[in-house]
Amino acid sequence: MKLSDQADGLQLSPQVDQTSAAPTSIIVEFKDKPQKTAMLLAEEEGKTLSATDAQDKVDASHEKFGNDLKTIFKKDLDANKNPYKIKRSYKNSFNGVAMTVPANRVKDLLKSNMVQAVYSDMKEQIEPPTLGQGSTQQAATHTMVTFPGIEKLHAEGYTGKGVKVGIIDTGIDYNHPDLKGAFKGGYDFVDNDNDPMETTYDDWKKSGQPETAGGEAYYTEHGTHVAGILAGQGKNTSTDMPVEGVAPDADIYSYRVLGPYGSGSSSNIIAGIDKAVSDGMDIISMSLGANYNDPLYPDAIAVNNAVLAGVTAVVAAGNSGSSMYTLGSPGTSPLAITVGASDTSVTIPTYKGTALASTGDLPADLKLAAKGMSDNIADFQGQTLQMVNVGLGGEASYSKRDPSTGNIHQLM
Repeated sequence: MKLSDQADGLQLSPQVDQTSAAPTSIIVEFKDKPQKTAMLLAEEEGKTLSATDAQDKVDASHEKFGNDLKTIFKKDLDANKNPYKIKRSYKNSFNGVAMTVPANRVKDLLKSNMVQAVYSDMKEQIEPPTLGQGSTQQAATHTMVTFPGIEKLHAEGYTGKGVKVGIIDTGIDYNHPDLKGAFKGGYDFVDNDNDPMETTYDDWKKSGQPETAGGEAYYTEHGTHVAGILAGQGKNTSTDMPVEGVAPDADIYSYRVLGPYGSGSSSNIIAGIDKAVSDGMDIISMSLGANYNDPLYPDAIAVNNAVLAGVTAVVAAGNSGSSMYTLGSPGTSPLAITVGASDTSVTIPTYKGTALASTGDLPADLKLAAKGMSDNIADFQGQTLQMVNVGLGGEASYSKRDPSTGNIHQLM
């Protein structure tokens, strides 16, 4: 989706009907820059701006905007009506607010001298890995090198010790054995509390909502997946696949900005970036984005300001391909380290099979049919076995017909 580029400061989605009185969610950017950015800009101009004075200007812009709102909506307030609501305030990586206001009153906000621009609050989504078709060559064992050469860096002492990493994502299962020693805190901007746990299966059961929407499950695991890659400590003894990450000694903080179905709003993402800067993160990781290409959208601006404040920002490039304009915001940020897809060598256990059909036997190339990823697939060699297709493994899929007797039974 492209945002309109209007000279009057309105950067609104074409879907916003500015004649409607219905509330719309927006992000308002103020003219004064966040503290660190303002200090750097002053330095470039040969001026000196102290940290205290820069922060005072930020604080004053919020106070003045609040007073301007009272003037702009005076008639409504006098009639005991409050048509606007400020949802979030930003002062560290972005100077402004997220708020709701009637769509036909959005333009009135430009009457405030504090306002630089007004943007639509857009939907953003996790960036799950894209799986490609690999070799069909049969292999007896499973081997995988996720981080080629990383063990050499660990041997040299580069393990992330003393580094604080903020993961801005769907939350983290901080009870996971590989992660609970690394997890140090964070915040949940979806539920607005200090518990940035992933959206769980039980949450879905209680919600009454569909299990999947847009190809994504209600319950999430993406943030935990990212945390494992980053700082898994390899301490999980309950499985044969413990995970040691790139920086197993790093301290990780979770900022949950994406909720059910792995989706959320730009206003929450900016809030996560803002707090990560305030909390003193050395690095922020963002494997998320929107389906529009705009280097000056608010979350990209927030990433720029975070970098200027001394935070290294690593952002996913997205999964929309390698053509022009496929990069999604905030990966469009000029100051971020925007990372595209990469491949590592993987050998997947496979074996040849035959599927019985009314038209005759059909050859089949089967993958990942063993109990675990590290099981020896050679144990199946030379055997003829009957199998039951349980599809994607959902709960309803496990009530199947026995292929030998035709009886319905429950697979456990």
